[in-house]
Order: sequence, then C-alpha cells, then structure tokens
Amino acid sequence: MSPNSTSQVLVVEDNLMIRELLGTMLERMKLRVLSESDGKAGLRTAKSEVPDLILIDMRLPSLDGLDAVREMRRCPELSTIPIVALTGYSAVLREEEALEAGCNAFFPKPFDLAELSRKIDELLHVSRGGGSSRPIS
Repeated sequence: MSPNSTSQVLVVEDNLMIRELLGTMLERMKLRVLSESDGKAGLRTAKSEVPDLILIDMRLPSLDGLDAVREMRRCPELSTIPIVALTGYSAVLREEEALEAGCNAFFPKPFDLAELSRKIDELLHVSRGGGSSRPIS
C-alpha cells in the first residue's frame, strides 16, 4: 500500500532550508506536510494533529529531539506513529540513543532524499498495514 494524499507528515527541523527541502520532497510524494522549527512546538503539533509519520531533528531549540520523541512515545495516540530521526551528529551511540528513545529509523545529514523517501513510504506502508513498525532501520 502506498501512502496517499490523506497521509500527513510532521517535520520538526530548525534549519529552514532543510525544512523546506523536506516539505518539497513530501509534497511530491503526495503527502500533506506540517512543519515546526523547535521541539516544544513539534510536540504540541504532534499531539494536536496526530500525524501519520514524524521526521525530527535530534538537535532542536526549546526541547531536544530525543526528549521530544520520548515524550511523544508516552502519549497513547502517538505511541505507534513512525518517527524518523534526522541529525548532523551521526555517531553510532547517537543512533542507538535515537532508536532507544523510540525512533523507527535514523538518517544522518546530509541524507539521500531518494533513500529517505523510500523509508518514509515503507514506514507509512507498515503503519497503515497494521504490521509492527518498530524498529525498521
């Protein structure tokens, strides 16, 4: 099953250029895009909109990405939503931390857009198909 135009993705990224790049890529995938530039706003939007997938930077102002993911996983309505960590800090320990916090996938920056879009499609397919979506790397 491929995602359709009713699928909604939340992008939480403080870098405007990356946020816009991701927004363009997601719109080309026929996905609706929500975006926030800091962790607290991302958490609020996730709780109020309950997106189908979340892309989140690990280093954000106001609330770190890891802490935002941990908080999202404590919310029943967000507990199974696929979350993809994006970070410029790609050490193995950081990836392990992201996965332990509740992320389903990890993409170091700079990331390959084609690879990221395939992972998004895969995660949306798994989550809509009722299968387990954690962890997929």
